[in-house]
Amino acid sequence: MTKTLLLVPTELEATKLRPHLSRDSEISSRCVIERCGFGLIESAVRTSQQLAKRPVEQIILIGIAGVYSRFSEQVGTATIVHSVVQYGIGSMKNGSFLTPPQLGFSTNAPEEIRLQTQTISTNQEEIDRKIQLVSVSCAGQLREDEILTKYPHASCEDMEGYSVAYVASEHQIPLTIIRGFSNVVGEEFANWKVDQAIESASKILKQVI
Repeated sequence: MTKTLLLVPTELEATKLRPHLSRDSEISSRCVIERCGFGLIESAVRTSQQLAKRPVEQIILIGIAGVYSRFSEQVGTATIVHSVVQYGIGSMKNGSFLTPPQLGFSTNAPEEIRLQTQTISTNQEEIDRKIQLVSVSCAGQLREDEILTKYPHASCEDMEGYSVAYVASEHQIPLTIIRGFSNVVGEEFANWKVDQAIESASKILKQVI
């Protein structure tokens, strides 16, 4: 049995991550590294395909994410996510976003997926603050203030976490999500600190494996 399925969303992230992993024989020996794809749909499909190929003991999703503006000073750092929700798949009612479970459309997909995490930080403030990740269906069309009204404890945003978490929970496989913060949500791609974010995420990965 493969011990760890290490999922990376895009080839850009994988290319940046590989040099950090190649220097660590422990990761190479314990992990199968695969791309899960970009966005909610592709990541769900590809994660399911990977699990159909082989049994695994755990899944780790690693890559970049954006932080909300109130945490802008954390760009370039990385974290382990404690829970994940989604925003954008659902509907509006009286100006508020409702998820499929709240609309009565889905009884399987939970409102929030909580992840088993391990504390590796020496920063007590970070330990005390539970990191909630919001997975969105699109970028640029969703307002940060609306998202934070729905999820006031949200820290960061991606496009794959909820899908991978849902697939992992359906297969009853433990999942760890590691995200390096490359940008403030909504920031132009040219200004993203991808290299720094991936390096920070790789350091956490080495402590998790």
